[in-house]
Amino acid sequence: MNLELWCDISQWQNGYPPASIDFFKMRDAGAIGVVIRKSVKLAHDAMFEPNWQDAGDAGLKRSIYWVPSIMLDAEAQKKVASEWPSGGPFEDQLDIPAWIDVELKSRLVLPEATRRILSLMQWSKERFGGTDVYTAPSVWNDFYSNRPGWDSDWDLIVANYRPALYTKPILELRSMIASAVIQPSLPIGWKTWRQWQISADGNGLGAAFGGNSFSIDISFRKIDADNPGVDPDAIIDEIVALLTRRRAVV
Repeated sequence: MNLELWCDISQWQNGYPPASIDFFKMRDAGAIGVVIRKSVKLAHDAMFEPNWQDAGDAGLKRSIYWVPSIMLDAEAQKKVASEWPSGGPFEDQLDIPAWIDVELKSRLVLPEATRRILSLMQWSKERFGGTDVYTAPSVWNDFYSNRPGWDSDWDLIVANYRPALYTKPILELRSMIASAVIQPSLPIGWKTWRQWQISADGNGLGAAFGGNSFSIDISFRKIDADNPGVDPDAIIDEIVALLTRRRAVV
């Protein structure tokens, strides 16, 4: 299993009072990319624009996440998610699909919660050219859906933390995931995951990855489907077939 190391951040990683995140340090610590919070409910992330610019200047891959509430006006939340805080439509390229962050609990019955979140997911997919679903098993199962089949249309970013492993070196953690020594718990509806957010609050890695916070979110993304590469066996089969056809002609 091939994995990329990603961080995801919000204004909390800028600290208080806000200061710039050192994205060069994040890159040098091994991160390939960063997913930057765009909005939460009806509000822009106050540091989105400088974080987006600075991450790009550091050469990191970039994407966004937005945190909607199915209890609030959907159109107003879409407007905030799709615009720059300073005004105008956000149309920058994303290096991986946007995340719709499904972490807020709901008071709605499951069928209605499912209908509302699916509508937002579909809008996000169309607006940003692709969307992955970020959620935790307990939140998704209890407040959004307990039905199978979501993995046929939506890749999963699973939030499933392992505090007992927070002291492990990043390379060792990557190796454990790649060799399936450890595996995440998944929400009902998914049998596999695209990205595993394994480390977050309390990990003490904020400064090591350029943040001004004690902690920072760390995840590993499977890159096989993003970059399928070349299958050596397929190439060999194609060469054998070509030689066979040539011999038949001769």
